[in-house]
Amino acid sequence: MSAGIYKMLLAQGATFNLALTYRDPAGVLIDLSGYSAVLRAAVSKGEVPVLQASTANGQIVIEGPLGVVMLDLPAALTATLAPGQYVYQLDLTSPGGQVTRLLEGALLVDGQV
Repeated sequence: MSAGIYKMLLAQGATFNLALTYRDPAGVLIDLSGYSAVLRAAVSKGEVPVLQASTANGQIVIEGPLGVVMLDLPAALTATLAPGQYVYQLDLTSPGGQVTRLLEGALLVDGQV
């Protein structure tokens, strides 16, 4: 299955939350028990990430049997991002090590007043 395209808008210095439900093409929930996830954002593809959230650092939570992936980026983290446009990808890793790109696209950071 190819990655979904989604444009994220973050307010600099504000908490960002997003919940995603992963389903197969028939609409059936995909059990994500034992999976891990990482979200990376950079100025452009191939560049060093300016943002990395993951299940390991607690900024992504997976509710396995429900197929839910929840991003929870704290205000202190979004405050470190310069206003502008970035690219991102959200990857899931199965317990067996298979990596699936769930989402990708533009990440826009709206600056503070």
